[in-house]
Amino acid sequence: MRYLFTAVLLLALPIAAQAAGCKEILAKFPQHSPGSSVFAKQVDDYIKNCKARPGSEDPDKLKNCIIVGMRSLGVAGNYVAAERMAVLECNDGNEEVSKNWLGMIIKNNNASEYERSLANEVINGPQN
Repeated sequence: MRYLFTAVLLLALPIAAQAAGCKEILAKFPQHSPGSSVFAKQVDDYIKNCKARPGSEDPDKLKNCIIVGMRSLGVAGNYVAAERMAVLECNDGNEEVSKNWLGMIIKNNNASEYERSLANEVINGPQN
């Protein structure tokens, strides 16, 4: 039993290290106030609408509502929503899914050069 635990622990360490890496870089993304862009306003409005829905007191229902909206907005080209989804997936330990969202940010000309370079850093590592 002890060996099984040790084996599981050793297999989990690289995954934890990867997640810590994406979390560290994604924490550098700027916070977007609703007045900063139309994309940030869309995200803020959607979250407010989710909070106003019946049953939003349940944290799982609220989170699911927000995730559905952020996915829709992100796929439609809203880089602020894509950033939120990248952070959510990274925090949940889904680094590969997070990288898909970051790829959308890299290709989005509405995102700043800084945000695109951060997304690129998570996917391809630090650029010298």
